[in-house]
Amino acid sequence: MTRIKICGIRSYDHALMCADCGAHAIGFVFDENSPRCVLGDSALIERCAKIPFLSKVAVFGRIPTPIPSEASFCDAIQWVEGEPTGGFTPRIHAIRITPTTVPSPHPNADAILLDALHAEKMGGTGMPIDWNLAAEIVRTQSRPVILAGGLTPNNVAEAVAIVKPFGVDVSSGVESQPGQKDSKLIEAFCKAVLAHS
Repeated sequence: MTRIKICGIRSYDHALMCADCGAHAIGFVFDENSPRCVLGDSALIERCAKIPFLSKVAVFGRIPTPIPSEASFCDAIQWVEGEPTGGFTPRIHAIRITPTTVPSPHPNADAILLDALHAEKMGGTGMPIDWNLAAEIVRTQSRPVILAGGLTPNNVAEAVAIVKPFGVDVSSGVESQPGQKDSKLIEAFCKAVLAHS
């Protein structure tokens, strides 16, 4: 089964819908430069943390010091740059790749997430990556690999068939506008993945 993570959640209703639609995890973005940032909204994160059978992931570009207190309600941590701290597990290292460059995963990462390299943004760009390259990484990587980057309800089934990842991660692909999740797109995305897992 291909696991599903819906990233950039900003409302309890959308978090609950993710669980109802079969998602396995949701992500809370702690990056002030992102339209999906929930930094300071501890009430939302604490409420979402009580949804059973749904993992909650604290998502960072660069890991700050100290880690925001509201991130303590999350089960796992995902980051691009820095050193993972605290008792989070699993630890998911987001690696931004190009057709010619694949950075090495952090040695303390329990899983890796493949995303597109962007000059200014660390994630949520909607930019796809080379699925054939991602499939090769899946075949050679001993850790679970999560596929991100430009996934939508319309292309995720094909991506899963080619890459065969442990899981998929979507953010902008289920939004009506940056930072605004769309319930119908969340449902369609989950259905597309689960139908081809």
